[in-house]
Amino acid sequence: MNQLTPEEQDETVYYIFQILRTSNDQSELEVACDLLLKLNPPFENHQQEFSDFKNRIESEGNTAIKKLLINKFFDLKGTSKINKKNNEFWDFIEARYKDYKEGSH
Repeated sequence: MNQLTPEEQDETVYYIFQILRTSNDQSELEVACDLLLKLNPPFENHQQEFSDFKNRIESEGNTAIKKLLINKFFDLKGTSKINKKNNEFWDFIEARYKDYKEGSH
């Protein structure tokens, strides 16, 4: 993935978020999350996509998919620089992760 130009990487990240926003196939979602983890997109360059993803988690009715997405994004948090612009998003992910870890969902 490191051979992608910045433009190609941005485009790839956009399409991965499209999958994350629309797919209900767990294996597709897992692969998409793994690719996103490798690309490690900066929040600042993809605020809308991260926001759309947050909306997906909030509205997702399938507990297994919701848990998968939260766990994968919790892993992504560990590779991201936390700052004022993205802190709210990562706090949201961490709170949902803790909810699932403690078994309240």
